[in-house]
Amino acid sequence: MLSAHELRQLAGQYDGRRYPESIYTHCLGVLAGASRADADIDRVERAIWVLFHWKLGKVHTHKTPGGDPFSLQGIATPLYLTRCQPNSEQPIAAALNLVDEGLLFRDGALPHDEFKVQAGTITERRASIVLPAFLMHIWRPHDYPILDRYVFQAMLALLKEQVRRNTQPRSWAHYEEYTRFFDCLVSETGLSRRVVDKGLWVYGHTLRTCREND
Repeated sequence: MLSAHELRQLAGQYDGRRYPESIYTHCLGVLAGASRADADIDRVERAIWVLFHWKLGKVHTHKTPGGDPFSLQGIATPLYLTRCQPNSEQPIAAALNLVDEGLLFRDGALPHDEFKVQAGTITERRASIVLPAFLMHIWRPHDYPILDRYVFQAMLALLKEQVRRNTQPRSWAHYEEYTRFFDCLVSETGLSRRVVDKGLWVYGHTLRTCREND
């Protein structure tokens, strides 16, 4: 298992240029502070839209090839957006249709199992669970970690399980297994959830590099 020192060192190598922390933190704050009043809905939808593009590595604070400038209320830094592939637009649109459910889930008025069913509908059946899990995360980031293939592969490697190049989390069972692992690591190391997330993400990328060099 990785120590707190090792995780902190790995987290220091996180690609903050591709995934700007200020955008992520700002948008989570919008969702955390939003009321159920109609006046907040446009701002909430904008935050969700930006968060999903952030998750896909499409939001930048620097000019990128093909990047279009856009603005976000509360952020003075110039922002640029690289468009997603068409198959990524549908889950984002579906997530925007679940704002009411997300607010209820955030406040504990909609049970986990019910919101999980709703979140699972944003992607096609048998697709990766990554984006549905991200929808859970953005509404309750202190309960549900970010999931992707790199942190999932990191977990498997640390548990001495087989990891293949194309190994991906594809079920809620995978996400629940990773959530238990993640929470345990946070508890054992005493680190913040964000530091642990970044550290595992970088560690997962090192596994890919090792496989490519074999």
